[in-house]
Amino acid sequence: MNFKLIISTLAITLFGVLNAQEKELTIQINEGEAIIDVMGIDGKGAVIKTGENGRYSENTKNVNWKLWYVGLDGRLIWEKPIEKEMVDQRYRNIILSNISGSKIYHIEKLNKPSGNLIQQISLNGEVKKHTINATKWKSLSTGNLKTVFANDSNLCFILSKYGKETHPKKKEEEELMLYKIDQSTFSEKKINLKFPKLKTELKNTSFWSYDTHDERGIYFSSVFSEKTDDGFTIKVNVIKKDYYNSTLNDVQISFNRKNVERLNSVRATSSHTNNGVSYIVNDDILSVNEQLLPRSKCAVKIDTKNNFIYVFGLEQLKSNVRENHVRTIFIKKYDLKGKLIWEYDIEGLNAGTGSLLYMGLDLRKNGVARLETSGLYWDFSKDGKPMVTGKREDSLAAKYEKKNNTRERVYRRKDVGAENTVLIQHHDETGQVDVLFFPQ
Repeated sequence: MNFKLIISTLAITLFGVLNAQEKELTIQINEGEAIIDVMGIDGKGAVIKTGENGRYSENTKNVNWKLWYVGLDGRLIWEKPIEKEMVDQRYRNIILSNISGSKIYHIEKLNKPSGNLIQQISLNGEVKKHTINATKWKSLSTGNLKTVFANDSNLCFILSKYGKETHPKKKEEEELMLYKIDQSTFSEKKINLKFPKLKTELKNTSFWSYDTHDERGIYFSSVFSEKTDDGFTIKVNVIKKDYYNSTLNDVQISFNRKNVERLNSVRATSSHTNNGVSYIVNDDILSVNEQLLPRSKCAVKIDTKNNFIYVFGLEQLKSNVRENHVRTIFIKKYDLKGKLIWEYDIEGLNAGTGSLLYMGLDLRKNGVARLETSGLYWDFSKDGKPMVTGKREDSLAAKYEKKNNTRERVYRRKDVGAENTVLIQHHDETGQVDVLFFPQ
C-alpha cells in the first residue's frame, strides 16, 4: 500500500529547552590559529583540526596543524600535532576514521600524482606514518578517485581506471579499483573489482558507484531510469563485494512511478555515515559525504547494521509541469533479497523554497529512518509508520546557537552521527575553544 503525507497538514514538533547541552569541554589554541575542519565520529565524538588556514605557496613547510579528539562524554582523548609535508591549496587534506573510531587518519595532498602522506593516530595517541610511492600513485590516479574510507583492517581508496564512468557510451568499458593499505603493516594491494556488465540502456544507467561499507565488504549500486507513457520505470542493482573481490550479495530492485513527468536530479547528502566519515571525491571534488547523482536521479542508502536498502527520490507530477512547483519525495525500504518492506510518499513540497535538491537519509536507533531536506525532516519507524516531523532549526543545538550567537561569538555546528550534534565556539581574543555536545 502506498501511503501519502501532505506537508501542509504536518505539525512541527518542538524540542526541549535552550540550554540543555549534555557535555561541554574547553581546549586552548594559539593566537592566529583557527578551526579548520571538524569530523564527527558516529557514537564516539568528534575530531577538530586547528591551525593556520591562510594561503601559502607550494614551498611553504612546517605549518602548524593539530588534531583534537574529543569524546561524547566531554573528555579530551588526545591532541596531536600533524606533520605537514607541503602546502598545496589545489589538493585536499582530509581526516577520517575507521569504523570503530579507534584510529584516525590524516591524508595530505589527496589526489595529487606525487603521492599521499598518511598519518594514522590510535586512541592511545600513537602516530604512524606512511607515504604511497609517487610512481605507484600516479599510475593509480589516471582515472578518478571516487572515495576514501577505512574499516578496522585497512585504509581503502576506490578509483575508476579510465575516468569514463559518466560517459554516455564508454562507461560500459569502465572498471573500478580497490587500493587497500593494511592498517598495521602498511602493506599495499591493488584489486581490480569485477562487476556484471550493464544490461540496461547505457544513457539512462549509472555506472557502479560506492555507497557504504562495513567490516565484511563494500556496497556498490547502479541505477537505471526510463520514461514511460505515464511515469518512470526504475531499476536498482546493489552489489556487496568483500575486500578480496568476491560477491557477497547481488540485489535486483525494480518499480514504477506513475503520473510523474520528471525525476529531479538531487544531491544525496549526509552529515555522517554509519561508520565514521567517508569522503566522496568526484571530478569537481565535492565536500564531505556529498555525492552528485548522475545515477538516474534517485538515491540509494544502505543500512549495514540491519541489512536493508532504502531508495528515495524527488519527482514532479505530470499535470501542469511548467507551472506546477509542487514536488513529491518517495522513499522505499527493501531487504537484501529485493523484497519491498514499506514505501511512503511525501507530497506538497514547494520547489521554490530551501535547498530541496539536497536530500539526506540518516539511520537512527531502533530502526528509525530520518529523511531530511530544506531544513525539514521526517522520522519513520522500522515498519514505515510516520513518527515525528520537525524543523532542523528547532533542535536543541540550533536553539542554543541562536540564543547565544553574537558578532564576537560565532558557533560552528556539526552532527556527530545520527543522534548527536556538536557546537564549537572559538574566542579569537583568548584562543579558547568551547565544545558543546547536544542530543538531536
